[in-house]
Amino acid sequence: MRVLASVCAAVVLFGAPGASAEIVRLTEACETALALSAGPTYMREGAGVYVLGDDGYRQVRESANGYACMVTREGVNSNGLAPQCFDKVGQASHIPMYLDEAKLRLDGVSQEDRMQARAEGLSTGKYRTAQGPGVVYMASAYNYVFNGRGDQLLVGPHVMYHAPFVTSADIGATPAALANPGMPFLNTEGPHGFMIGFTQNTTDSSDVEKACAGQLPDKADWRPFPVSN
Repeated sequence: MRVLASVCAAVVLFGAPGASAEIVRLTEACETALALSAGPTYMREGAGVYVLGDDGYRQVRESANGYACMVTREGVNSNGLAPQCFDKVGQASHIPMYLDEAKLRLDGVSQEDRMQARAEGLSTGKYRTAQGPGVVYMASAYNYVFNGRGDQLLVGPHVMYHAPFVTSADIGATPAALANPGMPFLNTEGPHGFMIGFTQNTTDSSDVEKACAGQLPDKADWRPFPVSN
């Protein structure tokens, strides 16, 4: 397994810079299937769903099992797609932030100003860090995200564990962790940090292929991460 030079330059799922492009818009059927693909099949039937509309995200299905799924946008102008299924902890700490940031993206607010609004929201208590342990699923075959340098990465399936303010030193993480899938590393350190472990397989994506034909970015334009020799 070939790994990148440092964990800090690896995968930054939230707030990373990226290439300029129009916000990716999908049909509701496609966005619903893509959002749900983040979680295992047995979770999907009862999970709530958010989709992006003209005025921001709207909830098209209530949660019946404590999970809610959405496709967050990545990059300066949101030409990346990151399907995620949040537990109750993540719904309290992350989804309110994403709902607000989507409206800012649609209004053309810059990445720098969006991150400033996020920081201010945390300082005033409008947004919160994760209150307790829990997970966010990102086991989809369609994780189009950016690293800290703005590289376009097609990230492998993984599960993220809430770890606000945890450091790499706290968990003994080094770049070598990426050579052994399942060993934890941090996507970023700070109030919305996650400890990440890759899974062996992606979730079933047959429904995404049907619902999203011709709508998703070309995987050939995105570098797989991690990369097998």
